[in-house]
Formats: sequence, structure tokens, C-alpha cells
Amino acid sequence: LGTMLKERERDLHRIVASLLEGPGLEKVVEPISAFKIFRHWKACGNFAKASSIALKIAAYFETLNLHHQAVEVYIDAVNMWKESSDDVGIDLFSVPSWKLLNKLIPDELDCVARLYLALAKS
Repeated sequence: LGTMLKERERDLHRIVASLLEGPGLEKVVEPISAFKIFRHWKACGNFAKASSIALKIAAYFETLNLHHQAVEVYIDAVNMWKESSDDVGIDLFSVPSWKLLNKLIPDELDCVARLYLALAKS
């Protein structure tokens, strides 16, 4: 029963994220709405979509010279990936484990790489 409820919860987060995002979130204009979408994609386990939104939110913050906030968004997104694997508790700046990297499809691997590059540039 608990597994069914968790699966239903993830489905609801996915539906809400899809509805909030609409046809696509090309540019962040209002960060609060973008954060809501990020949180829903994260909660449903679609880390690739959540990472894409996180990169857009952080880029928006950087245009406003809010570099500290941008770094926090990058760190939240990187931690999201690490928490999904056995990398929990490992230093944020260490390379993700091979076990995590081998699980990822190319699009997800691209998201993780872009997050690390953006974090390094900040």
C-alpha cells in the first residue's frame, strides 16, 4: 500500500508540473513559479526536467547579479542527483560515483554535466 501511495504521489507531482509548465518554460520571468515547477519535477523523480528548470532559474538569478542565490539553486539540483544514488553524504564537489553515472541516460548525463559546469563557473 505504501508503495502504491508513493507512486500515486509521484504521478500527481508529474501532472502538476506538466500543467504548471504548459507548453514549455523557455525563459524564467517569475522565479517563484519556476521554483514550484522545479520542486514538482524533483518530487516526481524527473531529475532531467528539474535540472533544466534549475539551470534556467540560476541563469536568471545571475542576470540580476544574485550569484549566491544562483549557486544555491545549482547546489540543490546537484544534491538532487546525488540523493538519488549511493552518493549521499559525499562532498558536493566530488565526482559522482560510477554507479550513478552508469544509471543515467545520455540526456540525464548531459544535465548533470551542465549543472557541474554552471556551478564551477559561479
